Amino acid sequence: MSSYLTLLRKESASVVAVELRPPRAELASAEGMDAWIDTYHAIRALTRRDVRVMVTDSAVGAQEENNLRHLVANLGDAVGRHQIIPFLTTKHSLEFCLAYADQTVHNGFPSLVVLGGDKHVGRPRVVEHAWQLRKLIRERHPELELGGWANPTADP
Repeated sequence: MSSYLTLLRKESASVVAVELRPPRAELASAEGMDAWIDTYHAIRALTRRDVRVMVTDSAVGAQEENNLRHLVANLGDAVGRHQIIPFLTTKHSLEFCLAYADQTVHNGFPSLVVLGGDKHVGRPRVVEHAWQLRKLIRERHPELELGGWANPTADP
């Protein structure tokens, strides 16, 4: 049960990961339920093949469901937490961001990716840069593997 960071550090390891977006929050109840069921099936199928699944939040500015709550409630123990890497953007309130990190740790996810999120769509960022939020989270949860990246093609 290697964490994502441990796998990335192994020179001999090939790591395959996919990114999934949770269903949009504005879907009608039946549509949202169907979309989540499809998401669970996809996650189970991918993780059976030892693929790491990165589950995003509102990175593109569209309102989406709380992915952690749904994943924990519906996947149960069917998928190892080390195989799922939640994403968090800075496009939420600080309280939500810190509570999300708390939920991540409480529910046994060893890794969390924290990104800024698109500055041009959706709600504003709670901090200017994602590293600032990672710093706050690291102070609360030093055991949590935190990741992030920069967009090399973004306008400065």
